[in-house]
Amino acid sequence: SSGAPHRRARKLLSPPFAGAAMRAHGPAMVAAARAQLARLGPGSRLTGLELGRSISLGVIIRVVFGVQEPERIATFERAVSELVDHLPAACLFFRALQRSWIPAWGRFLKRFAVIERLLDEQIERARREGAAGGSILVQLIAARDEEGRALDDAEVRAQLLTLLLAGHETSAITLA
Repeated sequence: SSGAPHRRARKLLSPPFAGAAMRAHGPAMVAAARAQLARLGPGSRLTGLELGRSISLGVIIRVVFGVQEPERIATFERAVSELVDHLPAACLFFRALQRSWIPAWGRFLKRFAVIERLLDEQIERARREGAAGGSILVQLIAARDEEGRALDDAEVRAQLLTLLLAGHETSAITLA
């Protein structure tokens, strides 16, 4: 987005990422990192980037999306890993290849639809739970612009996807 829609979204997204708000999520971030490290056993081999990816994804799922149940966290992790690990790079750069009948793009669209469905379910859960959830998602749902308007579900999902896809890999690289 750009122009007024971008400024509106940025204004609504900024408070959950301010210093004090992020510090409040510190324990959940530590828990996400520990959960990933606990998966490692003696003699495990991994790269810093693999570990960074698993930690950053765990943090996004728990802190941003507000997912707490281990089985649901695992479902999100699998869905995101399937999407990210099999991104059709050529299709992303050449719009002519973005056709559902092109196998790589068709598989990408199916994987992307799984993540959208999971996010829609999580948005609905966050709306039901309200402020009790404490996640960044809950804060996005509660945010209002100067005219009192909230983000609709499509806007919330778009912001979550941006945070996921832009934040996952960049945070992983930083950690590595």
